[in-house]
Amino acid sequence: MSFRFKTILGIAAIEAVLLFILIWNSLLFLRASNEEELIKRANTTATLFATTTKNAVLSTDVASLDEFVHEVIKNPDIVYARVIDSKGVLAQAGQKDVLERSFVADHQFDTVDDGIYDDVAIIEEGGVKFGRVELGISIASIQNVLLKAREQISLIAIIEMALTALFSLALGTVLTRRILTLKQVSENVATGDLSSRVLVKGKDEIAVVGNAFNIMLDKLNQSATIQQQYQDQLEALNNNLEARVDRRTAELQSSNIALNKMMSELKVEKEEQRNLLEKLRQTQGQLLQSEKMASLGQLAAGVAHEINNPLGFVSSNITTLKRYVADLMKLLNVYEESESATNKSELHDSLLILKEEIGLDFIREDIQSLITESLDGTDRVKRIVKNLREFSHLDEADWQWVDIHDGLNSTLNIVNNEIKYKVEVIKEYGDLPRVECLASELNQVFLNLLVNAAQAIEDHGTITIHTAIEDNDHVRIVIADTGMGISEENITRIFDPFYTSKPVGTGTGLGLSFSYSIIQRHHGRIDVDSTEGEGTKFIIILPVSGQDKAAEV
Repeated sequence: MSFRFKTILGIAAIEAVLLFILIWNSLLFLRASNEEELIKRANTTATLFATTTKNAVLSTDVASLDEFVHEVIKNPDIVYARVIDSKGVLAQAGQKDVLERSFVADHQFDTVDDGIYDDVAIIEEGGVKFGRVELGISIASIQNVLLKAREQISLIAIIEMALTALFSLALGTVLTRRILTLKQVSENVATGDLSSRVLVKGKDEIAVVGNAFNIMLDKLNQSATIQQQYQDQLEALNNNLEARVDRRTAELQSSNIALNKMMSELKVEKEEQRNLLEKLRQTQGQLLQSEKMASLGQLAAGVAHEINNPLGFVSSNITTLKRYVADLMKLLNVYEESESATNKSELHDSLLILKEEIGLDFIREDIQSLITESLDGTDRVKRIVKNLREFSHLDEADWQWVDIHDGLNSTLNIVNNEIKYKVEVIKEYGDLPRVECLASELNQVFLNLLVNAAQAIEDHGTITIHTAIEDNDHVRIVIADTGMGISEENITRIFDPFYTSKPVGTGTGLGLSFSYSIIQRHHGRIDVDSTEGEGTKFIIILPVSGQDKAAEV
């Protein structure tokens, strides 16, 4: 389909749509105005006819009514007229077939189905109805007017469509002629003729396109010139390309030798770094063990005191029991002698005297108490040793699922002598799942935090241990004290190695640093919140499955 035909078709389609809308609206308006005029005419005629015949109806003047009826149907388009009172028809005139049909008043033009608009007017006097007039007006004249208007408008539309088609043809011819010029120049350019140019006339859109096309051709000429220059330069470069390749090859070989040498040096350096890293890990492990032993050393006096107390009274009880056993042995010896004695009365008296001397009744009562107290003392020593073993987990060096509360409790038992005289421990344990961890290392973290918390409390205070589920995969452990707190300038350094706020000789400065490393190894997080003069809170977040998390890192 050509551009010219598209132009004609497009303009014709637009014109047809606009004409259709115009004709449709015009006919609707003409129909509505004529219908409204007819209804007004019918209402006016019926009202006037009722007024004219009122006196004749009131006086029952049939002759006058008959004259009025014949007079009114002489009006154009009035088909019939009728005057009726309460007794029946007084007078009527018009087409016979119309007069014989039943009367139904038309209140709207759309209700007319027989070509006659039927209207009625009431005859009344003083509010009393005496009768009515009925008349019918033919709508044929309106239909004829509408038909003629439709024919005239259609003729005008046809003429306008023809003129529009001629104008579109002329416009398309002008436009396609200029476009064909652009087509011819583009075909010349396609064959390699860059000297062709579009002859530009006017300032419309096609002229703008022609100017742009000419500018494009100018730039193509410039590009072709530059391309030729580059081609000449490329040929010149190709002439000495072989020499350049040889030179570059020699440079690459030299670079290869240097690279191989560098790779060998890097390999040696990498091996040295691996050895240094292994030594660093060993040193870190030794430092961790040293810190652990140092912590246990600080608690050794307290643990020794805890063990010495029960051992003291156990030793005292055993001494007393030894004396009781010696007395009882004397008594047994006397009984043995009584088996061969002849004077039973004397032997009986000797036994009574001996019982009084050794206090047998008292021994019988006291010996049971001494044995019970000694057993309690050995149980206390046994519990202390058990707590030490649970704290250190010497037989559990691998990742295991443990109860965090057991670790906290065993650590509290270890530091009990350090904190029991000035600290009240408040346990707020939640319902925690078992956690996969290195138990001995976590206990070392708890030991460091609890000892630091106790040392931060000068006179008397509290240490609160709170545990809870952080989310489905993590648990939270909070150790808070009411000690002196940490200043803002020091709180950012507390996890630095060898940093300590304690006097020289009372701390290595590695406890919190190793604690931080241990929590990191478990792929957890340790945070601190402290207010100077109010206390410090350490928050530990640990994954439930620590080994899997550590393997992901």
